[in-house]
Amino acid sequence: MSEVFQVVDAIAFKVKEVDAKLSHLALTNKQLQEEIVSLKAINSELTTKLSNYEEELESLRIAKSMLGSDEYKKETKLKINNIIREIDNCIQQLSV
Repeated sequence: MSEVFQVVDAIAFKVKEVDAKLSHLALTNKQLQEEIVSLKAINSELTTKLSNYEEELESLRIAKSMLGSDEYKKETKLKINNIIREIDNCIQQLSV
């Protein structure tokens, strides 16, 4: 009979160990989930900043080409031509 008690005690001890590990893993999981949410927010913010910087860079390239730089002159001319076509298209639609 004492062997049965020892086996039951051993099982109870192991169940407590597993429960403690489960609690620790649950806490770690919760912390990692919170870190993921935080990192996603930071990533989103940085992506927005990058997009804004790319737009600013494009504007600076256009401004530089308008100041006489040959480096981006072709791109600027193409963009201006596209804008003129869009304006012409809008005028056509308004006159119809």
